[in-house]
Amino acid sequence: MDHLRFLAPQTGDVLLEGADGCPTEDGRLLVPVAVAAPEGRRIAVEGVLAQWREGAYRAAVPLSGRRCRIEARDLDGGGTAAVDVFWLRGAAGKYRFTVDDCVRCFEDLT
Repeated sequence: MDHLRFLAPQTGDVLLEGADGCPTEDGRLLVPVAVAAPEGRRIAVEGVLAQWREGAYRAAVPLSGRRCRIEARDLDGGGTAAVDVFWLRGAAGKYRFTVDDCVRCFEDLT
């Protein structure tokens, strides 16, 4: 349904330890999640009841796989939303993503 959407993480996000979450003792990644929904609802993210803070529902959910689907559910209205994210386990300090603006050289700037 429209009233439920993820603010963070977004579909396709690549998550790293330290930057996007904290590793747990059992080998999972604890990731903070923010979901937009009308205030006063009961929202669960992967079974964890989210709390309303700073204009969104927030929860910390554990991820265990390389490719993970995170699902939020409105326990009052029945709506759901999901995102697919990737966890690069052990890539902190070894993985880098940059955006190159070299494509501008192909534009006619005159």
